[in-house]
Amino acid sequence: MAMTYRSLTWPTLILVLAIAGCGGAGGAMDQERGEGNIPVGKVVDPEPAPARIVITTSTRRRIEAHSDATGQVYVPQLPQGPTSFTVYPLDESKQTVAFGLITGANQIGVFHVHLIDKEVSIDPNTIQGNFRDQTIMVPGQKLELQFSTSQALSGSVSPSYWVSGGKAAIRDGVFIAIEPGHGVLTVAYGRSSRSFQFTIAAPTK
Repeated sequence: MAMTYRSLTWPTLILVLAIAGCGGAGGAMDQERGEGNIPVGKVVDPEPAPARIVITTSTRRRIEAHSDATGQVYVPQLPQGPTSFTVYPLDESKQTVAFGLITGANQIGVFHVHLIDKEVSIDPNTIQGNFRDQTIMVPGQKLELQFSTSQALSGSVSPSYWVSGGKAAIRDGVFIAIEPGHGVLTVAYGRSSRSFQFTIAAPTK
């Protein structure tokens, strides 16, 4: 029976998905195919885009997954620690996106990848936006990320995002603080990226 998560709060949702993800989608074979219950990220172009995602975990396990009709990528619970992701667009005119991060206990929405054309090349020094290095937030706080490049481009090109540390999430361009701790937000246009340290502070009593 399908489970609906929309009405759950973020802490409850994290717990439910963590428990569900431990068993994958129903067996070892399904897990090896990269199928699971945790929506680890999304791929768009600018609409949901088909892509193959290869994940190498901290235990050197290789998991393959595909984005679904909504662009979401579902995987089993991943081991915590250094994890690499490579997004291979099925549209060969788009750039492959590869990145690494530290996977934490929260694994919901750790990346939002926006595919761009192969010929697009951006100087990372031209990436600017409303999230600063050493940003401090509290659990539950949200920020709609607004990044752009000052580099002259023909057409519209949107950034990708991913978060390291398991203390925050990205949902359709919105940064969501989850629990106290430190992490890194990375903003990228294809192969060009900038990273920003952040702290989620414990709420004061």
